[in-house]
Amino acid sequence: MKFLKRFLPVLAMFGLTACNDTDFEGTWHDPSASSFNLLQKDVAAFLISGNLTARRSFELSLANHLTQRGIETRPGYEVLPGVDVTDKDAVLSGLRNTGVDTAVFMRIVDRHQEVTYFPGTWYPGPYYDPFFWRGGVFWGPGFAGPWPAFYDPGYYQVNTVVSVDTQIYSVPDSTLLWAGLSRTINPSKIDNFVKDLVSKAVKQFRETGMVPATS
Repeated sequence: MKFLKRFLPVLAMFGLTACNDTDFEGTWHDPSASSFNLLQKDVAAFLISGNLTARRSFELSLANHLTQRGIETRPGYEVLPGVDVTDKDAVLSGLRNTGVDTAVFMRIVDRHQEVTYFPGTWYPGPYYDPFFWRGGVFWGPGFAGPWPAFYDPGYYQVNTVVSVDTQIYSVPDSTLLWAGLSRTINPSKIDNFVKDLVSKAVKQFRETGMVPATS
């Protein structure tokens, strides 16, 4: 959980200059998930973290963006305010008494920096002709000297990469329906980060059939 505490100030800092670029590196789904329509479910969203402040911000944003896409979702901290979210069994058990039938869990599993070097390039000067010819006719002396070559120096680019594990459970039978690992490059402030993550996740849900393609 110390990792998440360190991560939130980084998101705030990136919010001034960075943008999100999220892709899913891999997904898995139960074959029965294709008949599980998330648009018809009562969903609770959880961030697996011991940091309540982080949970509230992330879960509220997650619930809002899922709801905007037709998946009626409530933040987990409102549904089960006193539960230990790091204990999935306890969360799923507690949800059975709330009317919620689907739980979305997200967990930040990694954050690291990737450094890429882009090498420089030499650009030679143009061909120098001491005389100026055009159309086979001599028009006079050419340039006073050749154009100098120049060097475009190389540079380093540092990207911050954040990986999030997402899992969707059916509450009544505690069945894992869908799981995916996403990778976001240079996440910005939390709401933008979650918005992009939800956008890419819903595309994956459509491919599985958990969200109708026409929605």
